[in-house]
Amino acid sequence: MRGTSRREEGMKAIEAAGIQPVLADPESPATVLDLVGDVAAVRLPGVDLIVPPTPPPDIDIETWEDSIGIVEGWNPERLALTHFGAIEDPAPHLARTRERLREEAQLARELSEDDYEKRHRELVTERADSPDAAAELIQCVPPEYQWRGLDRYWRKREERLAAG
Repeated sequence: MRGTSRREEGMKAIEAAGIQPVLADPESPATVLDLVGDVAAVRLPGVDLIVPPTPPPDIDIETWEDSIGIVEGWNPERLALTHFGAIEDPAPHLARTRERLREEAQLARELSEDDYEKRHRELVTERADSPDAAAELIQCVPPEYQWRGLDRYWRKREERLAAG
């Protein structure tokens, strides 16, 4: 599905290629999204960094952006992230998730795997409030998987464009 929503077991759901579905209580879609999955990325408490998880095989940037737009359209007051905890400021968080997704995708396109991984580790270390928080974020979102998922996205995108 490309950024579409549906109902599943009494919940609203968004399915998007390569990321976990979003589930929301249909009785109160404007208050709390129970499980936002990877649509709203990873953000650890005490770490001023949003990291969209992009492991292979099926990352699709456009579908992910569509899914962010659907969640934004629900005007939630709070997001419950799979990784880790609640977000009390969903609108700026979702906007920043979209920015970070584009930033990471572009960097993976421009950098080698080694350079991307080095840059990712430096960014996490710089923005984490402690070495333990940095290590936890690196474990949650391994940079080598990040690059591989995005590299595959770019290769598949080029193949689709070349095929017409």
